[in-house]
Amino acid sequence: AVKARERVYGSTVATSIQSNRHDEENPHI
Repeated sequence: AVKARERVYGSTVATSIQSNRHDEENPHI
């Protein structure tokens, strides 16, 4: 259960990082 939570949390962080990079690359969005 703990590992599953860590995996979900890690995926969320990765998605957030990708979104932040996308916003930096496309500030007009």
